[in-house]
Formats: sequence, structure tokens, C-alpha cells
Amino acid sequence: MKDITDKNLRNLLVYNNSLFNCFNDAVVFYDQRGEINGCNNKFYELLDIPCDLIKNNNIFGMLKLAEEEIEFVSSGLEGKIAEKDIVITSDSGTTLRIMAKTGPLSSPENKIIGGYLVLIDPGRQKEELLLLKEREDRLLQLVNKARLGVVSFNQDHKVIECNQRFVEMMGYSIDEMMELYTWDIDAFNTEEDIRKNFSDLSKANVTIETKHLRKDGSTYDVEVHISGTKVKGSQGEYNASICICQDISERKRMERELQLSELKLRNFVENASDIICTLTIDGKVSYISPNVKKVMGYDSDEIENQIITTLFQAEEIPLFKKHLQSTINKSKHNFGDFQIRHKDNSIHWYGINFSSSVDHDVQPIVICNIRNIDGKKEAEESLRFLSLHDQLTGVYNRTFFEKEMKKQIEAGDYPLTLLSCDLDGLKIINDEQGHAAGDELLKDCTRVLQSSLRNSDFLARIGGDEFAIILPATDEKAAQKILDRINNSIDRHNLEKQNKISISIGTATIHDKSLKLSDALIIADKNMYCVKNKKRYTDPEA
Repeated sequence: MKDITDKNLRNLLVYNNSLFNCFNDAVVFYDQRGEINGCNNKFYELLDIPCDLIKNNNIFGMLKLAEEEIEFVSSGLEGKIAEKDIVITSDSGTTLRIMAKTGPLSSPENKIIGGYLVLIDPGRQKEELLLLKEREDRLLQLVNKARLGVVSFNQDHKVIECNQRFVEMMGYSIDEMMELYTWDIDAFNTEEDIRKNFSDLSKANVTIETKHLRKDGSTYDVEVHISGTKVKGSQGEYNASICICQDISERKRMERELQLSELKLRNFVENASDIICTLTIDGKVSYISPNVKKVMGYDSDEIENQIITTLFQAEEIPLFKKHLQSTINKSKHNFGDFQIRHKDNSIHWYGINFSSSVDHDVQPIVICNIRNIDGKKEAEESLRFLSLHDQLTGVYNRTFFEKEMKKQIEAGDYPLTLLSCDLDGLKIINDEQGHAAGDELLKDCTRVLQSSLRNSDFLARIGGDEFAIILPATDEKAAQKILDRINNSIDRHNLEKQNKISISIGTATIHDKSLKLSDALIIADKNMYCVKNKKRYTDPEA
């Protein structure tokens, strides 16, 4: 009989195991001898005893029950169902006052095979109720303190609940809100539209933008997310919707301003003299402003989706790519001057500003502002020419002559000869015939000298009537041949022209670095003055 009883008890434990462990209270099953056959996790936690020490232990000894409490627990084995506050002692020695419920366990033949004991910790129940209340308060605070309006409607589309924020947004009192319907709130949609579109609120799941009508008759832009649900009430289950409402008036105002700003910007971009284009990381044109037609002659679709460097001079492509990568990798602003080919194949200078940005997919792009700088380049070239050339004669000036001397030293093209040339009688011409006549004489002198020199020779005007010539790879003998050519050119000029020219020329030849060019120029000057003094001896006007 005992084996049958134990078997029935084990079967009962197996059948009820899943339900058994779902209880929030401690539950224990025991046989007619008081030996524990099973308990749930809450029982382990309450007594603070490992599960392997509980099974087959005696319920009365484990709970350290007084005699009166043993009688109460044993009453379950007699078929009684009872409830009583008892005192138990945990394994750690902690004494707990617990509400206990006991009752019998019966076999399918309705024979008592054991008992059960349910231990309810009032303190834990109270704590759980407090936690539940705290959670309810937090949720209520969350709904009421949120900056989003929350309102709920039943299937008749009447307000059944709303938070404080929605009340503020609408300008009604709470009581007034409870008398409103959806069509009293929505400024766009009629009652007919709303009933038609939301015939079953429980299935609603949509986000819309509309306008809400306040109590004072004003409207505001609002984004509403509508979620349908079913609610259990005192009259049974009914359809409802929960609406999360966000006032988007400021966002809509900014969108309108942005649209206006974009329109203005588009008009500016399309009509500006500068070209705006955006490039991908590999230099492909993703957008180019339509004014490229007016500036370069290309239609936008001829350039978009093309690699922009196909329009560049080959030698400038590496610099362009360097600027492009630097802008993308370092978000660094870059600027460069480049030559771009127009549709008519003419080449023009453009200044390009590079700045980094991202596209709609947050992929890196480079925005290029492209401005024609032909005029600037012409002015720069003119200034550069003027800074290095004598304005009257067009030959190099003293500044460039000194740079050229340093260059010749570095080149070391020895032997090297310097000629120091002085136009005789310039002061007398200026005094007697005027500076215009003197200027013409200087120009004639320049032409005579240039006509006698080789392509590798260097001529500069280094003073009022002074010229200097550098003859690379030229020794004394070769220098004398050039000097003879100059004298022959002077003679031909004087035969053909009314204004006669006389030039005193001194020479100095350098064979290695032991003599500086500056020192050689001093020697050439001295030799030139010797020539000039001989002329004065025979012709006082020289």
C-alpha cells in the first residue's frame, strides 16, 4: 500500500510540476510520514536551503515547528483545509512569521496520500504590492510628464483618457476633454471620414500629420501615431486607440523656411557666375549647377556621372587628386588653380575651393566651388613679368639678373664670361633732346645687343644706362667673337639710323669657382670704364 501511495504522489508531482513552479508563494508536498516529496523554487528561497538538502527531509523537523504548529500542518493529512499564522526558522537561523495554508493531497481513488503546505510571506506580498504601486506611479508620471500628448478613444471615437500635456496642447480642461470626439479635435477630417477610415480601431496602426483645433479656434501642426488595441472593461472587451501626439508647428515652420531658403539658393546657384559641383570620393561628378552651360558650354548631363579630371590638363591631375583626398580624409579645406577645357576646346584657368560634406546616405562627398580666374592669371602674369623685367626695354631687370647669377653658380657651366655694357652719351641726349629721345636710344641699344647674342645668353638692364650679359660656357676667345658681333651690329645700326649708338663694353671670364660672379662683374665694370675712358680721350662726348 505504501508503494502505491508513493507512486501516486510522484505522479501528482509530475503532473503538477509546471504549475507548481509558477506560484509566487512557497509550496511543499509531503507524504503521510511528513517526508518532503517536492517543493517549488520559492520554498528554497524562503528557507535559504539548497534543493538537494530538502527532498526526503521531514517537513516538521525542517521547519522547526512547535507542537501546536505541527498539529496544524498534520491536519492536512486528516483531510482538513486550514489557514494559520505560524513561526518557522530558516536554515540560517532566521525566524519568520508566515501565513500558512495546509490541505490534503488525494489519489484518483480519493484516498489521502499526503498533504501540501503553502507559506505566504506577508512582508513579501506587501513589498510586491508596493513595487507594483511604484511601477504604476512611474508609468503615470511618465505619461503625464512626457512632452508628447497622449489621448485614447473608444470605438465611438470619444475621448476616454488623456494626459496633462494633451490638455495643455488643446487648451481644454480634463473634464471638457472627456466630452470631445475625434472630429472635434481634428481640423482636417470630418466625422464621416473618420468613421470610414477607422471602422475598427483595434486594427489601427498608422502615423499621420494633420492639424488639431484648439478650444480658442486656433490650429497647430501635429504628428499623430495611432495604435489600435482591445481593452477589457466592466462591460466586457471593447475596441480603442491610443494616440501619441507631437506638436510639430516649429518643425513645419522651419521646413517652410528651409524650402524658401532652398529655392533662393537654387536660384543663386543656377544664375551665379561660379559653378557648384559635388564629387564622390573617386572624383565622379554627382551634381553640377546648370550655369555650367553658360560658363563652359557643357550641358549638365554631359558632365554628371563623369570623372571631372577628364576636363583637366594631364599634369594637373595629381594635384587635383591630392586636394580631393585631403579634403575627404582630413575634412580639410583646400584651394587650387587648375586649367579646364571648355566644350569649344579652349583652355581656361579656374580657382577651385574644396570642402567636405556628406550626401543623403551619409556618404562622404566634396563640394567644389569653381570660379573662372582668367583675368587674375593674366594680371598675375603681367605683375610677374613686370617684377622681373625692365619696363622700358623689356629685358630682365637687376633683381632677376642677381637670381640668374646664383643660378649660373649652381649650374657651374664653366668657363663663363660676363659683359658689362654702358650706353655712352645718354645723359647728354636726355638733357638736350629730352628723356623720350633717351628712352628710344635705350631701346635701340637693347635691340642691338639682343640681335648679337645666342639663345643661351642672358641680357639684363641693371641701371639707367647699364646693361649686363652672362655668356654661359664661353671662354675669352668665344666671348671676343660675340663682342665682335655686337660691334658689327652697332656699326650697321649707325649706318641705317639717324640716332647713333655707342656702347662701352668690359669683359671678365671665370674658369672655375675660385672667382665669384659678383667679383667677376666688378672686373668687367673696371674693364668697361677703361674702354669708356679711352673713348673720352678721343671723343669728349662719349
